[in-house]
Amino acid sequence: MRTSKWIEFRNKSVISADLYLYDEIGEWGTVANDVRSEIQALNTKQINLFINSPGGSVFEGFAIYNLLRNHKARVVAYVDGIAASIASVILCAADEIIMRENGMVMIHDPSGGTMGTASEQRKLADILDKITDSIVQAYQNRTGKSDADLRRLMAEETWLNAREAVAMGFADKVEGALKAVAKFDLTSFKRPPKPKSILDQFSAITDAEEKSAFHRRHSDKIDQELERRRVVASNKARGF
Repeated sequence: MRTSKWIEFRNKSVISADLYLYDEIGEWGTVANDVRSEIQALNTKQINLFINSPGGSVFEGFAIYNLLRNHKARVVAYVDGIAASIASVILCAADEIIMRENGMVMIHDPSGGTMGTASEQRKLADILDKITDSIVQAYQNRTGKSDADLRRLMAEETWLNAREAVAMGFADKVEGALKAVAKFDLTSFKRPPKPKSILDQFSAITDAEEKSAFHRRHSDKIDQELERRRVVASNKARGF
């Protein structure tokens, strides 16, 4: 059943229900209202939350976060692509978080704009500070990291790959990649990530078992990238 453009429920049963958050969050303050009755009516043991979102409305995001946190079901979240901005806060509502090996999490300071007097601008800054406090608390509940560390990471607009997210407490484990998920325009962010080659991804894995499993899944692509780099190096040495 589709409740809105952004959120879709599938496979609802007394055992589990799948919730897909696969786009930007919020428009005209409607998303949380759309999903509230569905979540509250779920009589299931587990909610599987699949996220691929660049973020969106902070207040809509917090409403969804609270709905998930307060539900009696166990929530297992999967980062299928990206969980950025307020989507990373919704992610933290889960009891268990699983990163796809090509998934990413991004945290940053909230932002906003207004037209008006100096006092109105200062009021907005105060509101943003309070929103930051709430986001930091959600991240602390999930990661156990210090207030200062989280504020620094947010100020720097920090992008975490799957293994970094696990290492920093934003996720619990890494599973295999999905073949295709929707991609978003990330140019509005300060430090959007540059895509890594398959060989760079392979080289970054330190666990021997994970490295072997990754190589089995992607051996053809790894070999192609090695050959491409060999040809480039050869051409460069020959002055091409």
